[in-house]
Amino acid sequence: MYAEVHLPDTGPTMVEGSEGNLWVALKDGGVMRVDTCGSMSLYLPGIKVMKLIKSNDQNIWVGSQDHGVFCFSPQGAVIHHYDYNDKSVYTVRDDMARALCQDLEGNIWVGYRLSKIEVATGKIFHYQADPNRVGAMSNRSVTSLYTDKQGTVWVGTYWGGVNFFSPEYQHFVHYHASDTGLSFPVVGAMAEDKSGNIWICTEGGGLDLYQPEQGTFKHFNAHTGYHFSTDYLKDVVFDEAKNCLWIAADFTNKVNCFHLDNYRNDIYDLEPLGEESVGEALFALADTPRKLYVGTTSAVVSLDKQTLKTEVLFHQKELFTH
Repeated sequence: MYAEVHLPDTGPTMVEGSEGNLWVALKDGGVMRVDTCGSMSLYLPGIKVMKLIKSNDQNIWVGSQDHGVFCFSPQGAVIHHYDYNDKSVYTVRDDMARALCQDLEGNIWVGYRLSKIEVATGKIFHYQADPNRVGAMSNRSVTSLYTDKQGTVWVGTYWGGVNFFSPEYQHFVHYHASDTGLSFPVVGAMAEDKSGNIWICTEGGGLDLYQPEQGTFKHFNAHTGYHFSTDYLKDVVFDEAKNCLWIAADFTNKVNCFHLDNYRNDIYDLEPLGEESVGEALFALADTPRKLYVGTTSAVVSLDKQTLKTEVLFHQKELFTH
């Protein structure tokens, strides 16, 4: 089945719903739901969508730029709309929702300004940033959210490093940029390997390894003798079969394959000979058993992980303008 989405710009994220339906975020035009027969339904037209996730009850959660958070049933019915109201504390902190994750208790965490939606009760909790207070977040601007296997919620911030929230103790622990902490204060994507280690992409300091049992960091960048295509890293996925990290980077059209058994990094050029340029920055990755899919500034490219051959699936000028 092939379905062509007849809208000008496809956006940065998509998730598979129940029964094989695909939910696609459209850059300036809401969310498209495509079923396995190719039939399409448009939701939230005109609303800029920034993030999609599927919760463990199969509902689809949509984070928007200016209209808060929407929860859809698998069939496409709006279950709830969480938006900001400055006259009530029982709403999300801001109408911008650029990051979403679900914790092990089923709660939905929302960032730009951090809120937690307690789905079972409908209550909403807010988390304040105060870098001088123990147990508070280091920075109010949330760029990424991630829940690890132990239930810890990791919060990446803009210039405030990474925080992790322990549901057991209900407070944040903050790691800032230092020789023994993060390598750089701007944090992008995060991934967890099969040993429970957390790998953190920074936009300027390369790759950081956090080992929860020891509570220690290790830095992988040009200053420590490890070379990526650049130390401005945008996205990371863990490939369990190859025991490696696939890493996308800014200011380059090359993808990194970082092997966790020996910390060797291989760099692959994404531009096939004679093809039109895919752009000078990589933003997003999606991993499958056979192929890695890469979103760049002006293309979507597949890399066959066995043959290392690349294929440009389509070009589109300014596909990722941010």
